[in-house]
Amino acid sequence: MAVTPMPEDFAAVERSQPWSGSLDDDAALAERYRRAQGQALLRMFREKHGREAETMEELMAWVTETHHG
Repeated sequence: MAVTPMPEDFAAVERSQPWSGSLDDDAALAERYRRAQGQALLRMFREKHGREAETMEELMAWVTETHHG
């Protein structure tokens, strides 16, 4: 399953933890992208099920099922 963050995923990351890193800092950019991927997974689950995942285990099971199913 490819997880490509959308602009709203980056916006959610920015709202929760404003980013003050330098654009030249590759580590900071990688971390921001990783967090946006997490937001994308949460959004994809919400779109599929019409609700938030109740636990991290539920989200992980869904990712595993989607990826291997």
